Amino acid sequence: MQKKIIDKELEYEIKNTRVIYDKSIYENGNNALELDMKFDKSLPIAAEINIRTNILDTSMEDIAKFLTDAHKAFINNGCYFKKYELSADNDGILVMVDGVTPEDIESGDLVNLLQKAKDYEDDIVAEKESEKKDYKERITVFIKDNNSKGE
Repeated sequence: MQKKIIDKELEYEIKNTRVIYDKSIYENGNNALELDMKFDKSLPIAAEINIRTNILDTSMEDIAKFLTDAHKAFINNGCYFKKYELSADNDGILVMVDGVTPEDIESGDLVNLLQKAKDYEDDIVAEKESEKKDYKERITVFIKDNNSKGE
């Protein structure tokens, strides 16, 4: 269903989509969900979506436009997701974006948020089990271009 919405309303080649529910829903014995079931937008359970596509431009503007367009298409079709994840690959370029919320998209500042996430450098290289860092949920952006010379 999600793939059809994007294919129908947007001009992107979508490889596949996956809806993900928090594992605590399964662990708490919720019988509304079954393994490999089709997405049911009527379920009152918060879901996340993973979209795999080919993307031609890896600029933050194009990534933001893609996520914004996808979000609008889903909303227009009654599908609500608490988080968006995008993975794209094309001609040796890999793009992975995770942790984008509807609030991020609707803020009007998504390009800036994506750029900050791309530029973010974690100053902790390794953590000992007893010294785990408080992890604040945030957007993550990873772009790898295997075609670049000298990197």
